[in-house]
Amino acid sequence: MRTEDDTNTVISVMMKSSVTADMRELTTAEGFPSLTEFTIRLERSHLKKSAIINRREAHLMARFSAEQL
Repeated sequence: MRTEDDTNTVISVMMKSSVTADMRELTTAEGFPSLTEFTIRLERSHLKKSAIINRREAHLMARFSAEQL
């Protein structure tokens, strides 16, 4: 979700690791709701193999296994 208010400030829901030095996390003390945890699920067809999907799966597993949420 991404919105823009009257001051041209962009507010976006994103992963904590994507927040750069020029951004800041908005908190419940500022009136923003806390976000619940989420699950990422990768479903694959066992009948059709794909090298691209295998590489994507490996990338996702490595990225999110190391992620500190």
